[in-house]
Amino acid sequence: MFRSAVLYLSTFVLALVLGAGLPVLADDGYDAYQNGDFASARNIWLKTAYKDPYSAYNLGTLFETGKGGDADHKEAFKWYDEAARKARGDEMTALKRQVVLSMGRLVVKNKDADLISTAGMYLSTLAMKTGDPAALRIRGLLMEFQADHSIENDIANADNPMRFAYGLFTVAAERGSQKASEDAKRVWEKVDDKMAALNNTKLVRDELLRNGVN
Repeated sequence: MFRSAVLYLSTFVLALVLGAGLPVLADDGYDAYQNGDFASARNIWLKTAYKDPYSAYNLGTLFETGKGGDADHKEAFKWYDEAARKARGDEMTALKRQVVLSMGRLVVKNKDADLISTAGMYLSTLAMKTGDPAALRIRGLLMEFQADHSIENDIANADNPMRFAYGLFTVAAERGSQKASEDAKRVWEKVDDKMAALNNTKLVRDELLRNGVN
């Protein structure tokens, strides 16, 4: 019998899910984690992560939080990416969502511009295909970070992603995210073209409707 567990690591809710049919080594990793032997858990999941998306995700959380060894956000992102690519099928929808949200949060938390493109690709699909308010909000945070990074580095058209961030935050707030409402107010003060920002809100709503999201 394999176990299922949800562990709360760092400031994020990070799911550690070991379900039926997973390799025995993954179960050993869970046992090691529960016993506080994070180094052993890390080593066990390193052996199974390329085959098992749950192990890859669990491994990513250990690298993100520094449990069992040094914290390394790029290595954490690598394993989250591996988990996202392996998590296919309806039975892994919940895992895929958690992985993608974790990827976006990781990029924003560490302000790593090199990882924006990959995280944004996953978040765009999750947000616009499902209307998930958390995904919409984190995608907005990525866009805000991208805009701030562009402004700091004198990159042209820095206001474009800021306008889009406003649209994402506004729609996320409409769909139930209280934090997104606060984000929208913050970004509104930074947007140069207010009318374009309002128009982007409509574009986000229209895209969701085209995707069948009510």
